[in-house]
Amino acid sequence: DKLPAITHAMSSPFVFTADAAIKEVLGISGQQLYDEWAAHLREEYEQRIAPVRENKVEGNLVADVGFGNFYPVWSPDGKRFAYVSNKTSDYFGQSAMYLHDMESGEEKMLVAGVSSAISWSPDGKRIAYSRYNDPSVYGHLYYDVFVYDLETEEEIRITRGKRAYNPSFSPDGTRIAFVFAEDGTINLGTVSADGGDFRNLTGFENGEQVFTPTWSPDGSWLVFSYAPRVQRGIARVRPDGSGFEPLIADLHSDARNPRYTPDGSAILYASDRSGIFNIYRHEPGSREEDAALTNVVGGAFMPAINAEGDLLYAAYTAAGYRIAHLPAATPLQVEGHRYLPSRMYSSPIASIDPTAWDWAALNSFDDQMQPDYETSTYERLFQSMMYFPTLRVDQFNPDNSGLELLKPGLMMYSTDVLNRVEFLASGSINIKGERDLYLNITYRDDLPLFSSLGLYPDLALEVFNVTRSTSSEIGLAIDTTTVDVDFNLLAFSAKLGHNLVNNHMRLELGYTHNRYTSTIGQFRNPATDNLVPATDNLYFVGNDISAVLRYRNLVPTRDREINPIGLRLTLFYNYEFNNFNPDGDFEFRNGILVPLYTDFNFQRFDLHAMVASRLPWLDHSLTLRLRGATILGDEVDDFFNYYAGGITGMQGYTYYALGGNELATAQVTYRFPIIPSMDLRIGHILFDKLYGGLFFDVGDAVMAPDQFSVAGLKKDAGFELRLETFSFSMYPTRIFFSGAYGLDEFTRTFQLSEVTYGKEWRWYFGMLFGFDLSDGF
Repeated sequence: DKLPAITHAMSSPFVFTADAAIKEVLGISGQQLYDEWAAHLREEYEQRIAPVRENKVEGNLVADVGFGNFYPVWSPDGKRFAYVSNKTSDYFGQSAMYLHDMESGEEKMLVAGVSSAISWSPDGKRIAYSRYNDPSVYGHLYYDVFVYDLETEEEIRITRGKRAYNPSFSPDGTRIAFVFAEDGTINLGTVSADGGDFRNLTGFENGEQVFTPTWSPDGSWLVFSYAPRVQRGIARVRPDGSGFEPLIADLHSDARNPRYTPDGSAILYASDRSGIFNIYRHEPGSREEDAALTNVVGGAFMPAINAEGDLLYAAYTAAGYRIAHLPAATPLQVEGHRYLPSRMYSSPIASIDPTAWDWAALNSFDDQMQPDYETSTYERLFQSMMYFPTLRVDQFNPDNSGLELLKPGLMMYSTDVLNRVEFLASGSINIKGERDLYLNITYRDDLPLFSSLGLYPDLALEVFNVTRSTSSEIGLAIDTTTVDVDFNLLAFSAKLGHNLVNNHMRLELGYTHNRYTSTIGQFRNPATDNLVPATDNLYFVGNDISAVLRYRNLVPTRDREINPIGLRLTLFYNYEFNNFNPDGDFEFRNGILVPLYTDFNFQRFDLHAMVASRLPWLDHSLTLRLRGATILGDEVDDFFNYYAGGITGMQGYTYYALGGNELATAQVTYRFPIIPSMDLRIGHILFDKLYGGLFFDVGDAVMAPDQFSVAGLKKDAGFELRLETFSFSMYPTRIFFSGAYGLDEFTRTFQLSEVTYGKEWRWYFGMLFGFDLSDGF
């Protein structure tokens, strides 16, 4: 009852620990509260749980790898069973169907991606199950029923787009029952074994939920879990949809996972009527109380029994769900198995009397009793604009120093409630007036023409503007002169993005227009000593038509961001047609400076690839990154070069150290956990994981393909620390620090001066939303 107050106290910027919050609200220290609670638990254990441990009845664990092992079901001959398990994967969604031989103990994975209940065909040659279909281009996933043939080892799809789950073969093998979801309601349906003749047996329309159907051995009934409101019960219905009959319904307990015994005389199910889930036996029509078959401390679910009376069930243990085998299960007469009050657990510091609550009223509320709401057409509603003050330390302009390096600014963000229109703008400026402006509007709704073709691409519009002030030399006839120059870089872009085949692959088409202007301050012409007025020089007019194909298929693990496993490919294609003054040459026309343009029209390709594999030892990985880029045709000015160094490439060298029309690099990284689970909170930041990495790079960038040579390849080696954190328990905050040493020393000439690279350490630090900066995907 005090937990909300404690939680509120912890949200205060002045209270950083749970101990301080507890002391503020309760007047006692966290240690005192812990001691009091521990004493209470010891008392509960001695009075309630200890007797159960003395009289426990549980099976032997026969499938105990992984946290989630579910839905065991005997083969018709009772010698094998199939079940679903996630084994060593991180999530239940990565589970698969396995076949376990009871005599030899050997197991075999049959089908990946299965997370539903499963069912053997009567002849023991096929197994029915549900899994997601391949995702559509919009990412839509639907569960459907499939059948696996054990002889041919082939999979057959039975339903399509039904949202069908938990299938069950009929005793004669001609029909398959399953549950299916539609408009918030889950119903029971059947199809013929080939997927035809669909029938809705229950026809619920008001949010009722149906789970795990199974047939009676004579095929006259389908029994299933049923939840009209809150608690699950057990019900049955005839295969033609008639005779619906609730069998077990209790407002104070939950009953689920029903399954007929092989002789059809009883139904086994799991219930928490004792305060924890155990397996019970129900005989329809009998007035006797249902007898328990297990008496466990953790929990027992999903029973399956063979003709010999051997029981399989999913046992909840301290290490997760395991498959347990209880031979010759019989009804129990065990004292003390009601060791916990159902749905109540009292606390020595709680002031609430659990018996004072009207549990029947709370559990039987009618969610159909709603007022008549007035409906209206949806109108786009935007959230309040969010503002983020920013401060940049900008060292891009080498002429700046002191306060000129500081750029205060502001970011603004808003989106509509359906995230169909998104707005992001930012701006910053220093005391010299140098500015950085950015605007992005993303539209994810119907676009004319495209929607009529069944396509729903994202549209992104961007504007980018940067100004810088510096000095430079310009060539005039046979002489040069120094002038003040203000640069103004302006870019407009429009991009359409749409998934291809499935949501792993995406195509983006775009057009970008760039206008780079330099404003040359007034100066005297050294040839004539005349004063030349300030002139705007549009020295680059760029146009770029682009296509980007992205493929991303990473294994969904809890450390996917900090230690990705899987494959990622990105292919960039650009056709550029540009007007550029590469040498800064001008001529006088009618008394003003006019730039001398050269046309640069060319195509370029840039491929990024990453493949990462988990090593045999836990959570260690080996990652290979490859990049290859080329400008087709004749050599073009180095203004258009690719660059292989810096934070996004070979970190042992500066960004501009390795540049050219052609590029090839490779990186191998060995990554490992240092602290895989930190669970440390300081202020508003939760520190989650710390990983380390060692990497080695090799590559080069040259002006022409024939300039590549093995001897000329540059190499570096380094390390990286990755710290995964979350701000305010929600916002991903990824922090990295890396160092790299350039193993090769070389010299480049820039504007008549030589610069030496390599044989030095270079350091990098960042705090962003993600760790990977290489290709933006």
